[in-house]
Amino acid sequence: SYSVTGVQTCALPICVPFTLGRLYLLKSQPAKARPHFDSVIALRNDLPGLWVLRGLTFLQMDSLKLAENNFDQARQLFPDEPEINYYAGLVLSRQNNNSDAIPFYEKSLKAEPNSIQTMLALSAAYDEVRDHQKAEQLYIRMLKIRPELPVVLNNYAYHLATRNLRLADALTMAEKALQAEPDNGAYLDTVGWIHFQRGEYEKAVEYIEKSLKQRPDSAEVMEHLGDAYEKMGQSGKAMQLWQSALDRDASRADLAQKIKRLAQ
Repeated sequence: SYSVTGVQTCALPICVPFTLGRLYLLKSQPAKARPHFDSVIALRNDLPGLWVLRGLTFLQMDSLKLAENNFDQARQLFPDEPEINYYAGLVLSRQNNNSDAIPFYEKSLKAEPNSIQTMLALSAAYDEVRDHQKAEQLYIRMLKIRPELPVVLNNYAYHLATRNLRLADALTMAEKALQAEPDNGAYLDTVGWIHFQRGEYEKAVEYIEKSLKQRPDSAEVMEHLGDAYEKMGQSGKAMQLWQSALDRDASRADLAQKIKRLAQ
């Protein structure tokens, strides 16, 4: 699985609401943070970091439309601000609108060409729209900058695994990432999926089951585990997992076909 500026100075009258908003955001209480950031931006809308913090508040609230509107307004004020463009892309990606997200990521990366955060998001978006060559170029670029970073190793490995390419290299990278973070659910899923692609279904089940314990609401991990169970001849478990995955993410159209095929 693929696996994210604050305002450095604070002056009255924005200091108190800004500080309170930031504290609530850090405590994962976005509903309490929101009115404070709203009041700060009403007084000072010329600080891009404030728009970022309010956008992060909406993302914590899982209010993607509010987040999208926030960053749309911010882009009108700061069209070239890399962090604003990055989050504008991120919100669109969260809504499975990667084709529209890509230009924002690209603009952000042009301003900050060594941003691993932006390259990770952009490479995943390229893969989603099946522009695998551009994604590959970004992974190679990231490896040159941060060759030991677990998330880079994992995401490159998953990129290769989903295309059933260079599986030995992919497994080496994914295992290295997992060694650094052994309880990371995304990394466990990646290792499991590589084993699946190699036809090693028992190992695939072993790792993907561990991943699902870490990420029990992940439709992607449920689908992977269902795929592995089907290969093991456990069609009942496969059907149950696929249906649960589809219930959580109706956009996974291929799942409906798998369920129909297995039912027949």
